[in-house]
Amino acid sequence: MGGNIFYDYDFTRGHRRLGIGAEAWTDYLKFSGNYYHPLSDWKDSEDFDFYEERPASGWDIRAEAWLPAYPQLGGKIVFEHYYGDDVQLRYLVPTI
Repeated sequence: MGGNIFYDYDFTRGHRRLGIGAEAWTDYLKFSGNYYHPLSDWKDSEDFDFYEERPASGWDIRAEAWLPAYPQLGGKIVFEHYYGDDVQLRYLVPTI
């Protein structure tokens, strides 16, 4: 069982966020969860006119498991939830 606190800084846009997490595991099972809180305020987007952006607040939970007889076989499930409109988990294609 363990916990963490972390600070993220986006050098490209100057955004900041704080996270806190916890995890617990055994030989063949692992659970973890994190909460994310934005520290930077809204900023004009460098990519879109009349659009503001900031880190989203949200949380995630993860579970991983392996078969004791075949530890090379396992699986992982992740659930992420972030609050706000037009929230993107990864920057690939704009959602506007």
